[in-house]
Amino acid sequence: MQIEYWQRLAINNRLKRVESPSSGKHLFAQSIEYVAEFLTPGDLYNVAFSTHELLDSLSTSIIVKNALCNGNTHHKISIEHLFEVVSQGSVHTPDKSRLLQLINSRRCEFCTENRINYVRVNFGVCICLRCLQSGRFTESVLTKCASQRSRHIELNDLVVKPSVATHFQSWRVISAPRALGFVNTTTLSKYPTVERHFVWKTQTRDAEGNKIGPVVTKPDLNAMLAMKSMGEVDRFITNNLNAPDINNEWVVDFIDAVQKYRIVAFQNANNLRERKTASTIAFRRKRLKNVHAMIRKLKSEAPESLINLLAYFRNPRYLKFDRYKIWCPHEKYCIQFNNVYVHIYMRQFITSPVSVLNSRLKREEIIAELASLVGYDGPPPM
Repeated sequence: MQIEYWQRLAINNRLKRVESPSSGKHLFAQSIEYVAEFLTPGDLYNVAFSTHELLDSLSTSIIVKNALCNGNTHHKISIEHLFEVVSQGSVHTPDKSRLLQLINSRRCEFCTENRINYVRVNFGVCICLRCLQSGRFTESVLTKCASQRSRHIELNDLVVKPSVATHFQSWRVISAPRALGFVNTTTLSKYPTVERHFVWKTQTRDAEGNKIGPVVTKPDLNAMLAMKSMGEVDRFITNNLNAPDINNEWVVDFIDAVQKYRIVAFQNANNLRERKTASTIAFRRKRLKNVHAMIRKLKSEAPESLINLLAYFRNPRYLKFDRYKIWCPHEKYCIQFNNVYVHIYMRQFITSPVSVLNSRLKREEIIAELASLVGYDGPPPM
């Protein structure tokens, strides 16, 4: 079939060049499925929003695969949190553009100040903890213990429904003696307890006017508490609140894509974590080697009266890198000098030993400073 590159306008009978369907952005839109495999989620976001054709040509499976299989744990957590709420129909279903924005969000979309790592669990929005607890967008509610439930529908029945999005905050002990003070697990089982949950305050829309966040809000919960059966509650959510259909094509494609690429995503995240750990350990070994060389150099140039000040011991946990342990401020130093004043002064050079090895002037300054610390009994130098 012959491709037309020119078109005659009906207004002025002039010829106008038109783009061939098989050229330029149309070809790239057709090949985006293969190109997306080599793009980061940020690059895919920039490419997708460059033209309408590219955004329309992106499928849900491509977006999910790109977010899951790049090895970034935060992107994987965002997809998993969205999977939980979308599969339950508790939040308004995001479209492709909204999904790309949620994956690449690095700041709270409400205050735009506080940094976040992933989509908030149970709510399906990028909201920081400060905005979550501020009372502007959420409200705290309490369930009832068994002895106080008196209505047909109680809050306890609603917070366990998959279609009702709530965020568990804490337990609260009621009818307990004041002398207890700290609440432990024994106290929770011995005295009546209730749960405190965050619920979404009002319906929220994004900049384009689309509904985002939970379907059920605090006014809707109050209306449900006056109902007489769970069937009436389900009909209210479906008909009055226009709950999203979890069987529509977009949701089914999203669920299938997440379940399909989970294994690959988990393996890629572990491989990336292992590579980063190995790189960090190799860097720390190189730094430790340079620190030993720096101290040997200082000892060779310093007088014998100062050699005792350079006595040190190696930090045994420095090479045992574990990102999940609580970071101790002293563990970032690979060695510890026996003299505390010397260590406080030398810690600036422990983190950058190469600068001392390459500068004779710096070594002379260090030796002069160590000489002033002989017999020093005052406060540690800053």
